[in-house]
Amino acid sequence: MTSFLLTFSLILHGFTIMGFLYLYRRFSVQQDTEFLEKNMREVEDVFQSYLLELKDENEKLLNILAENGKNGIEQEEMEQKTKPILNEERTEPNQASLRKVKDSVVNSYNPAEITVTDKVEEMTEESNVMLLHKQGLTIEEIAKQLNKGKTEIELLIKFHSST
Repeated sequence: MTSFLLTFSLILHGFTIMGFLYLYRRFSVQQDTEFLEKNMREVEDVFQSYLLELKDENEKLLNILAENGKNGIEQEEMEQKTKPILNEERTEPNQASLRKVKDSVVNSYNPAEITVTDKVEEMTEESNVMLLHKQGLTIEEIAKQLNKGKTEIELLIKFHSST
């Protein structure tokens, strides 16, 4: 009878342990999904705030462009209104005075000088070795010229030729 009760107890303990393992797995899976959902919500919130900032900046830009466009239109209208007044007050300018004004404007124009400086980078050790090797120098000559060991030069040449 005790062997029966002992066996029955072991079986019940086994089922209990299996039940706990099953519940633990379900709980850990649920926590993982909650963690992923939380991360996704945070990412969505970041994207939404970024999009709102972009919309605000775009609206500001459109407002600035609209204001500049109005100012440009107002300036053109003012110029058109003042042109007839100026034309009425003056007589036809002669061609000689127009040429003088044009020549003075053209001669007074001095564009900014553009200076270009080339930045030359120093050659690397490997490129120096390969350049001297292509020029036909022996490994010993290259090693002497660059103050390096012969085996180092050999390895650099072999490595470069294998790639």
